[in-house]
Amino acid sequence: MHTAFPAPRLSRQVTASLLLLLSAGLAVLPACASAERAEAGAGAPAKDQAATTTAQPATSAQKAEVQKSGDPIVAMGYSLRWIGFAPIPSGARLVNLVSVGNDLLVADDNRGGLALISASSGEVRWARSLASSSTKFMNHFLASGGLVSVTGSSASLLNIDTGLDVFGQTKGTPIRQQMNRLPATPPLLQDGRIVYATFDGHIVGQALGTGLKLWESRVTGGITTPPIAMGPNVIGVLSDSGNVAIIETATGTSLRTASIFAGSEGPMASAGDTLFIASRDQSVYAIGVRDGLRWRVRTDRELRDGLAYHDGRVYVSVPGVGLAALDAATGKRIWAAQGVDGTVIGIRAGTLIVWNGSTITSVDADGAVIDRRELGSALKVRTDSFVDGSVYISDDAGQIRKYSPR
Repeated sequence: MHTAFPAPRLSRQVTASLLLLLSAGLAVLPACASAERAEAGAGAPAKDQAATTTAQPATSAQKAEVQKSGDPIVAMGYSLRWIGFAPIPSGARLVNLVSVGNDLLVADDNRGGLALISASSGEVRWARSLASSSTKFMNHFLASGGLVSVTGSSASLLNIDTGLDVFGQTKGTPIRQQMNRLPATPPLLQDGRIVYATFDGHIVGQALGTGLKLWESRVTGGITTPPIAMGPNVIGVLSDSGNVAIIETATGTSLRTASIFAGSEGPMASAGDTLFIASRDQSVYAIGVRDGLRWRVRTDRELRDGLAYHDGRVYVSVPGVGLAALDAATGKRIWAAQGVDGTVIGIRAGTLIVWNGSTITSVDADGAVIDRRELGSALKVRTDSFVDGSVYISDDAGQIRKYSPR
């Protein structure tokens, strides 16, 4: 089934003036930031050693100051919960902030540092140096009663309470599970298996704990788009050259393959047995496990943003059209919010939150723009749940703000 985009219609917009760079708001707590760093230590976290810091919840006065300053996240229906710092070394930068569940956040930096943070209070439970400054963290998740942190070469199982290596050490060197191949994408955890893709098109499943390679599959072309979970023991994979594979991760069996004309710049989405792709070949695809291609929507330009699925709709940014809502079953366009680009990162009380790396926009359920604020490219915005989740904003220096839905 093939659908073409008609000419865009104008949506009503109530666009706020760009009064506040959130970096101005970051100056609200200089004293707290200094205290947090002092507690954590001005230098690098102690190697292979646990550490804790004092939590810095936002006070009533600080919340009032944020409200007064016109904080864009507060304006979108959220309340400032706390402001804190990941204890990263001087000169390092915060790279990832990952919600791993069980009220826990993991922060990592570009010098190999790692910190476990309470999501409810902002308290740093421990911090440590896990890897060298040249090592890149790929992902973090909870498994086997601990925290699994994966780099390009190995996976570490860490004690939740102390941050120390569960596997122990040999002559002072931590015992870590080696990766069978170099991951190119964040590994997924699938029923006790670490599953990941490589730059040369391999998809590998290996046992967590032993590191034993359980299976290996391959598609034509390298893989830089992160594979996506489609349910228990099923993932969707897309190569940079447009080869699609839906794989059963217990055995590595391919359940469905397909070919499109290019890969994707942004993340894929899934709903049940359907994989959704926004491709550089100017098309949006829906591919089913049982029946292959379900529909294709052609556009006039390459698609550079990821897409999102929620409640029967696929949301995708289309250059020249705006943010489009498509019927997930047919690909038919429901509406388009002209001038809005980026990826939908969450929904708050039915309102879409769209982030493009520098601007955050809220769009109502009918495609009308409610608010748009420029935050700047120095900040990162994340949510811990797609529907009515909390919003986290962080900067390279390690400051983190948590906002919860009001």
